[in-house]
Amino acid sequence: VNIDLDRMAQRIGTASEKYPVQAAAQCQDLYQQVLSSSKLDADVVTLNTVLKAWSRVAGAIAETHLNHNNNSPSDIDFARMPSIPIYTARDAAEYATKMLLDAEQSEENDKNKKILPDRTSYNAAIDAWA
Repeated sequence: VNIDLDRMAQRIGTASEKYPVQAAAQCQDLYQQVLSSSKLDADVVTLNTVLKAWSRVAGAIAETHLNHNNNSPSDIDFARMPSIPIYTARDAAEYATKMLLDAEQSEENDKNKKILPDRTSYNAAIDAWA
């Protein structure tokens, strides 16, 4: 699962990924599925990869605004992501921060394993604000 998540996250911010918010939302959905699965184990790498995805979204949106090209957030197909309202780089950074704080405060999951953020987790959230 971590390899698949990493591939998805790595595409965000590249020319081949036209809809970075939707790609990060797909990473988020997969993360939630892993957390609720009895057959798959999530770990801090899983958390960090999704945080990295949201960080890359913040960067992609900020870069789009700086370059003033045609692939702007107004081109986002919001029908493809009805549950995660990310419109600006700040929204993506706030979402990454919220996810980090949720992980810090979470109770043990169904598998009696709490996923504690590490240095990489905090760096990914900080990168989202950069």
